[in-house]
Amino acid sequence: MEPFLIGAQAPYELRDEVRCTLRSVSPEVLAFRVRTVLTCNATEEFARIRVPTLYVQAEQDRLVSKSSFEEIQALKPDVILAVIGAPHFVLQREPHNAAEVVTHFVADLAS
Repeated sequence: MEPFLIGAQAPYELRDEVRCTLRSVSPEVLAFRVRTVLTCNATEEFARIRVPTLYVQAEQDRLVSKSSFEEIQALKPDVILAVIGAPHFVLQREPHNAAEVVTHFVADLAS
């Protein structure tokens, strides 16, 4: 599961943190969470969002397909896409890049 979440070249510290976190959760709870994610459909709720929205896409994500953005964009055409070269745990792997993307997004709102 680790390579799908943090990628093969993740720093050792992050690997240890992810392993520790995964071990702290029972297999039953993990399975429940995965089933919940796979069956969740929040399209109606998302379509009602009336505030500017940023979609941060992990370029090497092996869990969420790139076509997911197209589904989001169909619901909210003005959504902003930011692609960051990282696996699924984009915020953990590229925290500075992610923070920069969010900072620019928020700054653009003010202008």
